Amino acid sequence: WAQAIAESQAGNNFGAIAFTSYGAFWLAYATILIPGFGVAQAYANAPEHTLDNALGIFLISWGIFTFILWIATIRSTVTLSTMFFVLTITFMFLASAHLAHLSAGNIVTKIGGALGVVTAFLAWYNAAAGLYNPSNTFVRLPTGSLAHPHSE
Repeated sequence: WAQAIAESQAGNNFGAIAFTSYGAFWLAYATILIPGFGVAQAYANAPEHTLDNALGIFLISWGIFTFILWIATIRSTVTLSTMFFVLTITFMFLASAHLAHLSAGNIVTKIGGALGVVTAFLAWYNAAAGLYNPSNTFVRLPTGSLAHPHSE
């Protein structure tokens, strides 16, 4: 969340919202999955698939939020926009696996996991592209501008 604060102070609302929100996502998801918090165990006596349904709704919610952020990247760069698009699809695959009550190791979850790895690669690439600037390196990573050449 330190980066979210830095983005906010720099006037980058998109970065502040993205870093704050995904930081909150990981805290919430970890809280659900770490046994010491007892969230998953609280569903032990609930009707079958209640936890799967809850996780599916949780992931769909994040997929919708990510879709909103993806729309905000359409005039940025190819790599940033692609990252948010792939992350949206990742959330939808993972949510679908939970809502369909598929068994562990199913193909839908595996596809979601593979897309998550692609998203991580794109995130690291975007981070490196932002870090590599003329003040500290001669290396440039292409990101592909999506801005219209005659836009403001």
